[in-house]
Amino acid sequence: MAVLRGGEVRRPDVPSRQDHLAKAESNQLLSIALQDSPNVDWSVTVLFYAALHLVEATLAPHTHSPNHKDRFANIRRDPRLQPIHDDYRYLYDMSLRSRYNCQVFTAQFVRTMYVARYEFIKQRVQPLLRFTF
Repeated sequence: MAVLRGGEVRRPDVPSRQDHLAKAESNQLLSIALQDSPNVDWSVTVLFYAALHLVEATLAPHTHSPNHKDRFANIRRDPRLQPIHDDYRYLYDMSLRSRYNCQVFTAQFVRTMYVARYEFIKQRVQPLLRFTF
């Protein structure tokens, strides 16, 4: 166990809230960059992972979800995250369709999904986490 500033204790193999926020920001920027590329399908997947890291940042440092099933349970259980459940599920489903069903997405569809789904998630957790990206 590591003792962090403010007395927070965490396992060294579990990312910190700041680690998750940095990854969310990185994924968000990559998703935006991929929207107008020949790899727009990867924009969908990366966007889902940006949302995943926003969820995990909200849960940190007390809760860590080791897999998708546990993360969905944590979202349903946490009153701060319950309002984002449907949007998070939608991003998850779209990333599965992109990766496993070879579904083709247009840049316009991904931009709309970004605004309607991802931005909603981001706006819900931003006041809790006080990040600026």
